[in-house]
Amino acid sequence: MASNEVKLRLSVDGAAQVVGDVDRVGDKLGTLDSRARQAAQGADTLKTALGAMATMGSVYAMVKMADAVTTLNTQLRLSSNSAAEAAKAYTSLFDIAQKGRVSFVELGTTYAAIARSGKELGVSQERLLTVTQSISQAMTIGGGSAASMQAALVQLGQGLSSGVLRGEELNSIMEQTPRRAKALADGLGVPIGKLRELGAAGQLTGEQVIAALEKAGPQLAKEMESATLTVGQAFTVLTNSVTNFIGIADAASGASGTLAGALKGVSGSIDTVGKAIKENETAFGLITG
Repeated sequence: MASNEVKLRLSVDGAAQVVGDVDRVGDKLGTLDSRARQAAQGADTLKTALGAMATMGSVYAMVKMADAVTTLNTQLRLSSNSAAEAAKAYTSLFDIAQKGRVSFVELGTTYAAIARSGKELGVSQERLLTVTQSISQAMTIGGGSAASMQAALVQLGQGLSSGVLRGEELNSIMEQTPRRAKALADGLGVPIGKLRELGAAGQLTGEQVIAALEKAGPQLAKEMESATLTVGQAFTVLTNSVTNFIGIADAASGASGTLAGALKGVSGSIDTVGKAIKENETAFGLITG
């Protein structure tokens, strides 16, 4: 009898233990589920915040593109003899950039610098566009990162704006876009190692650089036919298309001009409030205190 009672007690106690364990597991699962829901809500909140940031980033990127096109058009008008010539330069440069797989805006800025130098030398727009095409092809054939190509374009533009290519500008071209440096040397009929010597002597004038790159054009065009398209270059071509589209749409709608005016108005209001606070610091301190 005692044995049966012991067995019964063990069964009851064992069942209670199992039920207790199950309850505890259930409680933990409930807590886990609650935390999972909280995490999911947090993830949704984060997703919403990131989405808003992405939207703001996209808008900012679009504004930057619109501004870049506006600035480029201004540069082209200043470096051209007429509005029609500037419009032709814009269209031709976009086509050259797409075929050459280089940044449209940076190439356009370089062209504007070359055109300013070429205008003083009496170089025609057709020649200037041919030289610009040679520059874009040399950059693509030589390879390198988009950043290094853009930097070299800027340096070339600055060098030609000054009338002579030398010093830091020449070094940047030789180091970051060696194929363009070789095209320049080939056009001049000298070894590439002599370019620094010519630059130091002030002999790489705008006219010489333009003529040399123009002369190297046919060979560069031939090499361009077999140049492999990279992912980076494809992305640059896509960016050019988007930039051009936004520039055209902005010019038609005047959206960025309206936004710029509104932002300037807000800035003026903030400045006015700031000035009022500064002139009444004591009173403002009492109020905020």
